[in-house]
Amino acid sequence: MYGHNALLRKRWTKRMLSREADALALLGVQTYRNVIMSSSFLATAVLGISSFFLSTVFSSDETEMITKISLNDPLTSVDPETGLPYISVTVKLMILFIICFVAFFFMTQSIRLHMHLGFAMKANTGDEITDVIRERTMSSAVLGQSYFAFGLRVFYLLFPSVLWLLGTMWLVIGSVFTTVGLFVFDTNHDNWGKRFSVSSHDGGLDHVLNEP
Repeated sequence: MYGHNALLRKRWTKRMLSREADALALLGVQTYRNVIMSSSFLATAVLGISSFFLSTVFSSDETEMITKISLNDPLTSVDPETGLPYISVTVKLMILFIICFVAFFFMTQSIRLHMHLGFAMKANTGDEITDVIRERTMSSAVLGQSYFAFGLRVFYLLFPSVLWLLGTMWLVIGSVFTTVGLFVFDTNHDNWGKRFSVSSHDGGLDHVLNEP
């Protein structure tokens, strides 16, 4: 999936940078603007969630309540001496905070790269370094897409991690649901829709990507 999307992103960026695509320059800028808006929304959301986790760490009443709930979980390992879980709620909340920080980092990097790509749409007007600009712009487009995709994957990791606060059993259940969901939505199946394909008489995907 990632390789396929990277090839299409390169082809699309190359088309946007061509001299014949003057009328499409606005489309390219608008597309990057949409990605920036999506990344900004997710970065803001994950920053708010991380602030909630961090504030909960310093609230003894809330951590005690979560600890009591997790003790009812049959899969949670309990220290026989203290009667508390081996992995405390504070440690779990800090792990959740780190996950949010990683997701925020990926989203901000996606915003940074796509901000620069907007200026590159019409930076190829008759310069001797046109090919260099085109190649670097295509590479930046793929890297920005990768940052956005990785940020989403880390964002999905929050679901089972939050359930982990309630106990190990809920972590397992959340992990199974997340894994199955990603498999269904990230894989092309005949049962879930038509498989994307490029017909052989059109020269295949390589022909589409290599055409001028």
